[in-house]
Amino acid sequence: MRICLMIFLSFLYFCLNGQEIVHISCKADLDANQVLESYYHTNVEQLQFTLDQTQTLSSFSGYYWKGKKRCKIKKKKLNVTTDFSNQNNPITHYSYPIQKGKEPSKIAFNYETVRNEVMYLSAFQFDNNKTYKLDIDVPNDYMITHSVDTSIQTSAKKTESINKYIFQKQAGIETSEYSILQLMVHLNTSDPNDYFSAWYLELLEDQTELSAESKAAINEIVKTGATKTEKAKLFYQYVRDKIQYYDVESGIKMVQPENVNTVLRNKYGDCKDVTLLLHVGLQYLGCNSYFGLLNLVENPKDVYYLSSFNHAICVLEDAEQFLFLDATDQNSQFGKISKAMINRKVLMLSKNETKSTLILPKNNF
Repeated sequence: MRICLMIFLSFLYFCLNGQEIVHISCKADLDANQVLESYYHTNVEQLQFTLDQTQTLSSFSGYYWKGKKRCKIKKKKLNVTTDFSNQNNPITHYSYPIQKGKEPSKIAFNYETVRNEVMYLSAFQFDNNKTYKLDIDVPNDYMITHSVDTSIQTSAKKTESINKYIFQKQAGIETSEYSILQLMVHLNTSDPNDYFSAWYLELLEDQTELSAESKAAINEIVKTGATKTEKAKLFYQYVRDKIQYYDVESGIKMVQPENVNTVLRNKYGDCKDVTLLLHVGLQYLGCNSYFGLLNLVENPKDVYYLSSFNHAICVLEDAEQFLFLDATDQNSQFGKISKAMINRKVLMLSKNETKSTLILPKNNF
């Protein structure tokens, strides 16, 4: 019997002030790792919405009113453009051109998207100019850990079979442009950080087996090194100088690194691809290393969400100290900490141990 996460957003009546109202209805199947999301917008004067690269548009319908006449909006008439300015998460914009002289009195539209990973249900960005209400029901053996801005009201209810979480956001409460809700659905017997770490380590596991060719290539790269540290430095310099940084990914590849053999052979990858190759290579050389996740803009809060991180580095434990290695930075040096990483909290993952630490200037030597 499948375990399903049901997310229902109640229908709202038109506001007297004409503010846009957003109704979101999601259904996540925890066995199939698939999330279906329906977004209903009403009280709108323009039709526009965006999807990130974890979402696929599966259906669309909409109407606009010209006076008392209701006109159907055809999906094929939507304008579609993709913005790659944020290469970590390109977004696709959808809009509908209103012909001059046919400005509508009101638009209502509905679209459905599919996410092929439940963990992608990790964040909602609430526009301050719109009103939202979000109800999330989970089976009673699951719970939702969440972090919200102060403008988002939260409450919870329990029944015999479900735990219900309610999130509401009224338009115009905050002066900032957006309010952010971060969340994670996990078993109520699991610590959320442990749950996230185990999930991410599983993503890494299938990508870490070095081939005989890759082992031979690594041996050749470090052949002049006499000690583990010298070999580690040689391999780090090779990855930094020879693996081209390339950061355009979509879907699961936004969070799951590419296979280490593919990266070493093709000599390009994004930060997590380069980091995993360095991490696995150092472990092959007998070093104690970690795959590190961090945020270069702000530190994650107490709970790690999928949306908490925007960069990956390798952490090498050498002579009872941590070396923070960013092989995507051509100006970086072995044993030196880049300014961008100072005072950043890094989540360090490995098969043997998971820990976190704050990168302090004293680590720079």
